[in-house]
Amino acid sequence: MDLLATTTRGLESIAAAETDRLVGASPHVHHPGWIAFEGDTEDIVTLNARARTLNRVLVSLVDQSATTLDAIGDATESVPVADYVDSGQSIAVESTRIGTHEFGSPDVSDVVGQAILDSHRRATGDRLPVDLDDPDVVFRAVVRHDRFTLAIDTTGPVSLHRRPYRVRDHPAPVKPTIAAAMLDIADADATTTVVDPFCGVGTVPIEAALAASGRSPNAARETFAFQSLPFVPDGALVEYRAGHESSDAEPMVVGADSDRSCVRAARENAAVADASVEWLTADARSHVPAADVVVTDLPFDIRTDHGDLRPLYREFCAAVADSAADRLVALTVRPDLLPLDIDRSYEFRDGRLDVTIADISL
Repeated sequence: MDLLATTTRGLESIAAAETDRLVGASPHVHHPGWIAFEGDTEDIVTLNARARTLNRVLVSLVDQSATTLDAIGDATESVPVADYVDSGQSIAVESTRIGTHEFGSPDVSDVVGQAILDSHRRATGDRLPVDLDDPDVVFRAVVRHDRFTLAIDTTGPVSLHRRPYRVRDHPAPVKPTIAAAMLDIADADATTTVVDPFCGVGTVPIEAALAASGRSPNAARETFAFQSLPFVPDGALVEYRAGHESSDAEPMVVGADSDRSCVRAARENAAVADASVEWLTADARSHVPAADVVVTDLPFDIRTDHGDLRPLYREFCAAVADSAADRLVALTVRPDLLPLDIDRSYEFRDGRLDVTIADISL
């Protein structure tokens, strides 16, 4: 079975490595923000249940050159839709188009949708119902320049990056999937003491604690799209979770922030996640708690009230250099202000911001 997964553009190598660890696949970059690999239904369940850096997992049905609506329709109609959708199940098509074409995304959705209905009706004699609001099965169609990809979404309307534990937020939160990628870059594991001195509402420390204890970041999520797919065995999620208990490792994770309200919010999120984290109110410009690695999302002057970042970066980096840590992994919009040599960097766009993950040996 050909599978696809979406992730943060620029972090495909991190997502591919995690996918390999979880299911033994050998992913390659399909296009920016997407990785492709071979797998089975067990891998679909595993990745939705446990992946930390992925947004969606999909079953690839078509992946070929197609530059016209006729070619897109013909490619879709060749898919044995009845193998993937039962009679009576409702469907919807969500389309994305990248590049210059003589048609728009709504046109792609119309052509693909009709071809899906025709393919299923030829095989079964039944017409599938269409439900654009709450479909049982969602087909995702992507036309990227001259390449057409059609896939079934196994994740659902809520992306995997939207963790159930995040009940408190603030104006400049780091995405949990990016936080997880930063921890992977830092090589953090159950034996690593991790500190985030700008913890905000606690995303990095919570992700670190969950990973160290082998627990899923989406353990509280009850619904995934694959539970409605006839080719995935009934009860697969319950069976998987029953067979994968968390470890007995006690996470060594510290979250600190100078803003008491942020620390309170972080405690609330951690309580929902049932994550073991030590929380402190502390100013990172003068003191960084002892740890093996510092993993943090540095303040963004664009969306926060820190103003001039130069003194903040200078004082924080001096405090880190004086700490016990031997590694700093930082997300920043201003890597040029870091007065430390960067060993590796990952550059990508997060929303409207150009950001960098800087990996620094201390």
